[in-house]
Amino acid sequence: MNQASARNPTSDVQLGQSSASPDTVVQLTIEDLQALLTTAQNAIIESTQATITATQADIQTYIKHELAGLETRLSAAEECLKRIPIQLSNSRMPFNSPLQYPPDVQIVKNMPILKRDIFNLLESDCIVTARTLKLPPLPGNPTVDQRRTQIGAFLGVI
Repeated sequence: MNQASARNPTSDVQLGQSSASPDTVVQLTIEDLQALLTTAQNAIIESTQATITATQADIQTYIKHELAGLETRLSAAEECLKRIPIQLSNSRMPFNSPLQYPPDVQIVKNMPILKRDIFNLLESDCIVTARTLKLPPLPGNPTVDQRRTQIGAFLGVI
């Protein structure tokens, strides 16, 4: 029995290769191994907690972004629903009947008053009407017919 084994045979662990010189053999007690394991466990737990916290933050950011998008789409859908009665009314009216506008729209000069007026709007009148109705800009360089179609579709005429 060597000296280390005689000293404390149950608490000493010898690490290294049997052919190693006595100077390269590392002796650790069970308490040393337990301390190393505890340190490693704590590092793993801390890293895992940091990962969980970061993931939760990412999920919260994603959910907030998605909710904002849903709120925007819901608002747009509600605006469309508010226009349906006006669109239905305008679609059923005779060609020479006055147009109905959403209640929050202030009618300005050169906006169409009668249903038939939409088909005779000048380009400048279409631009004014589209802005007043808060319609999105048409892409590219739209023709006057495309502008009239946008306004007519919004009001339920076309």
